[in-house]
Amino acid sequence: MKGFLESWKGWELNYKVKTIETLCLFLLILSCCGKEKEIRPTPSSEIKKSILTSSKSGKKTWRLTSEKITMKDNKTYLYNLKLELFKGDSLECTITGNEGIIDGDKISLKGSITASTKIGATLTTSSLNFSEKTNFLSTDDRVSFIKKDLILKGSGFVADRSFGNVKIKKDVEVVFK
Repeated sequence: MKGFLESWKGWELNYKVKTIETLCLFLLILSCCGKEKEIRPTPSSEIKKSILTSSKSGKKTWRLTSEKITMKDNKTYLYNLKLELFKGDSLECTITGNEGIIDGDKISLKGSITASTKIGATLTTSSLNFSEKTNFLSTDDRVSFIKKDLILKGSGFVADRSFGNVKIKKDVEVVFK
């Protein structure tokens, strides 16, 4: 009889533990139901009137001046900016725009974009991308490109950073002054 009582007490204790575990699990599940997940904003930083510079092998590749820079979600947002592209120690191209984003090795500008080179070429458009990896400028938007006595207009544009090689993709208009 003694063995039976010890067995009964063990079963009773085991039953109580299982009941408490089940109750805790039920309360945990119940506490999660019906609640929306709390959304916490991603922290961001803001810098005013700043200059960013990129270089390779000790040589400046670009310098970016911006009235305001914010950083969020691993991207850098730029406002009222000037991007200067260099080759060696020589300034090749200056680009101004209302807004921009740096995302990895790509700088995307939008708004009223004007780009001018040391050879006297000027590009105007509403968006422009610069790839530091390929050293090319590009857009799919309408462009106006002026070089000496030549005016090119069209949609889509690809060029190297000095505008030595230029391609307008479609709807090309050519005007000689």
